[in-house]
Amino acid sequence: MYNIISINELWEIYHLSSSLVCMLNKDGCFKHVNPSFLTLLGYTEEELLGKPFTNIVHPDDVLNIPTIESKMGMTNQVVQFTNRMMAINGDCKYFTWSFSMNKKQEHIYALAIDVTEKMESEQNYKSLFDNSPLPSIIYDASTLSIININNAALQHYGYSSEEFLEISIPDLMVEETNLREIMQIINNGTVYHGSCMHIKKSGEMMNVEATCTSITYQKVNAVLAVIKDVTEVKHQQQRITEQHNCLRDIAWKQSHLMRSPLANLKGLLPMVKDNPSEGLFISYMQTELEKLDKIIIEMVLESAAIA
Repeated sequence: MYNIISINELWEIYHLSSSLVCMLNKDGCFKHVNPSFLTLLGYTEEELLGKPFTNIVHPDDVLNIPTIESKMGMTNQVVQFTNRMMAINGDCKYFTWSFSMNKKQEHIYALAIDVTEKMESEQNYKSLFDNSPLPSIIYDASTLSIININNAALQHYGYSSEEFLEISIPDLMVEETNLREIMQIINNGTVYHGSCMHIKKSGEMMNVEATCTSITYQKVNAVLAVIKDVTEVKHQQQRITEQHNCLRDIAWKQSHLMRSPLANLKGLLPMVKDNPSEGLFISYMQTELEKLDKIIIEMVLESAAIA
């Protein structure tokens, strides 16, 4: 059994509430307002009584009010919505309202909670998400369906917003063999960071590094994936590796292949001195010099290829 609250107790709650509490007549004009209208929006009771509720609603949100009243009349239940209210100093604040009509449908009771900080925080997050230079994707943790993407993802992958929302994360992956293990890591509350291959709408493949974390998005268990295209970095690393291997081959030729003809020439020099008229020694020296020349030319060409 609930304890019955007296009129005086209700009146005290009404006056002390930090939320906006009011009563409207069937025409949508204020009949009663609590002191929070002055505290939160700067309006006195005299400035509001008899005036339409829509007078202090943000102009862009006024058109939604008839729809709300229609829902309330049809369902005879509490209708909740969030809109912007204009303070007397011109500031705009967000409030989440609960509207209810009494049985005789002569009055509308309304209560509102200030959610300005929450809405501004969400808007700041949305702005950061939309304008991030890195492609970012939000997808359903259960179905893997994509539910939001930022501008960088649209530009990088080549899909339109509508096309993105019709595909899932596996459609972007060249291989999805480890996707289940990745999702287990994320669902355990651990931030996942790893590399994989993604494919663009054009069919072009790219190496990416993905950082994935579990979030709640629009009351859905979701994953935020921030993507970094490292294709060019991988290509540069491959080129560096190839250059390193080429330089290693050149160094090996310097220390091995060039050493043999040089050693032979050094050995022939004393013989030539002792037998200057011996043509065979000269022929041997010419052969070794040609070998040395060939090796040097090859090394020059390989060095040019590296550059």
